[in-house]
Amino acid sequence: MMATRRQFLAFAAIAGVVVAGGAGGALLLPGDDSPGGLPKIRFGKEKCARCGMLIGDRRFAAAWRTASGDEKHFDDAGCMVLQASEAPPGDGALYWVSSYSDESLLEAASATYVISPEIRSPMSYGVAAAAGPAEAESLAGRVNGQVASWQDLPAILKERA
Repeated sequence: MMATRRQFLAFAAIAGVVVAGGAGGALLLPGDDSPGGLPKIRFGKEKCARCGMLIGDRRFAAAWRTASGDEKHFDDAGCMVLQASEAPPGDGALYWVSSYSDESLLEAASATYVISPEIRSPMSYGVAAAAGPAEAESLAGRVNGQVASWQDLPAILKERA
């Protein structure tokens, strides 16, 4: 049996409502892109917000999220630190750095850092993040590095630039 034009339009309207409702519901589901989740860096597909280099080495990537939810991704923690000191993202911004040892994302303020010319980071800032002081001290010993805190990084990197 062939549908009449009126039946076809009614079916199309119902299908549109179902699809739109499903899409709207999907927007409400939590996921990696939710404001409270970790940033989603597309390794090998997106460029650093500061230097424009492709973000490829997971050991050095970094990101920030503004209070309004806008994210910027960086290929090197040094790029993020210098960008934040030159053009701060504003109050309430959250910062992450990749762990040098396991490539997981760490809250930048709670990480401990090692700075050394022996650390071959993408933009040669020589900064590697560690989950804690013991891990940082161990890495610093292997690369003749200096241990630093998140608060120390801007001054150290400006001095080296």
